[in-house]
Amino acid sequence: MLLPRKVFQRPDSYPFISTLFGIVCIGQIVWQYVGFFFTGHQKKNRYGAFIEFLQAYGVTTDHFHPSTIFTSFFLDWWHYAPYVAGLVFATIGRIVEGRIGTLRFLLLICIGHLAAVATFWFFLGRDNWNVPYYGMAGSVYAVLACGLLLFPYTQIKVLLSTMHTGSNVLELRWYALLFILLQTFSTTAVSELNVNPVHFNLCTLGGLVAGLAIVPLFGIPRESESVSRAKEAIGATQDLTMLGERQLCDLYAAYPKRADIALHLANASLFGMGFGNQYATEAFNQHRKEILDNGDISLTCKVSWEFVKKRADFFSSAELGRLARRAEDNEQHLSALLFYRHLIDDPIGTDSDREVAAYRMGKIYDETVNDYYLARVWFDYLEQHYPMSPMAAQARLRLKSMPIT
Repeated sequence: MLLPRKVFQRPDSYPFISTLFGIVCIGQIVWQYVGFFFTGHQKKNRYGAFIEFLQAYGVTTDHFHPSTIFTSFFLDWWHYAPYVAGLVFATIGRIVEGRIGTLRFLLLICIGHLAAVATFWFFLGRDNWNVPYYGMAGSVYAVLACGLLLFPYTQIKVLLSTMHTGSNVLELRWYALLFILLQTFSTTAVSELNVNPVHFNLCTLGGLVAGLAIVPLFGIPRESESVSRAKEAIGATQDLTMLGERQLCDLYAAYPKRADIALHLANASLFGMGFGNQYATEAFNQHRKEILDNGDISLTCKVSWEFVKKRADFFSSAELGRLARRAEDNEQHLSALLFYRHLIDDPIGTDSDREVAAYRMGKIYDETVNDYYLARVWFDYLEQHYPMSPMAAQARLRLKSMPIT
């Protein structure tokens, strides 16, 4: 089971309908698993009462009534289904609604459900007159299909199951395809109804077709206005410093494999209004190694130090030492000193890290800053704490050649 946890994309507008349907999914659980027990069915066998309940409020050819098209939306056999649907609406549904608009999103949900009902009726309704269709799978499939077309490269954090505590990050296109395949070939939904579960689940693919059709039908652009404006702003120069954090959030969602956008997004979020804070850290972590090794050194040092100030253990000792050495090699001496000093004060750092950091600090003060007093402080630190280390031997040689101050 694939449970969507978070989407790294900011909705273009407030998602009223998807938020409402996320709440409705909770109501669906109450309606389905609590309500019918207090409506006269409590004296019957619960399984039989449940089947009767589904046949009464689901869509069947036996006693079809237009109202069952509405009530069937709020039913589902599988007790996890409302939970999964609520997560889809609360994550992917939010960004889809933000892109296509509230009214179109509501229309998408309705068309997806109606298409699933029609597909069910065509394939199963005529031969299995007492088997009901129920659930919001058609609408969920429609939302997934629309998200697949509009946000194929947007990253989504996924829980593999309700018992799995870790998360995996997938692109939305792969998540949608895996979700549809797993749900289509699931055999848990209708096995007790004496119907081929796969045949029944395939009926919900009508919602998938509806979702794929609505984007070209309404002429919805694949790219948001914010991304289009961002591309126009940076032009051929590709100067990302001209963009604000809102534009960078959208641009990173469109190009999640570009480490330079992730770095500028982190910078804009840390030193801006904080609109993109929920995405900036994740974006930086996705490209951490590439940024530390190849990112713009000045911006990398600036952003990295802010992360260190917010959380001292954000970087490992090896990452911090590598960044400090790169800053030193690129004449970012102040940043190098800050990172080396943090390595020395790091309680989980190793003695080897502290030896190197103290020696490099003394060398910078000696050769570059020409502050011989501080250079002696750090060389003496090595002599006192690690007198037998190779770094201490080099420090003693430097102390002998230093001018007396």
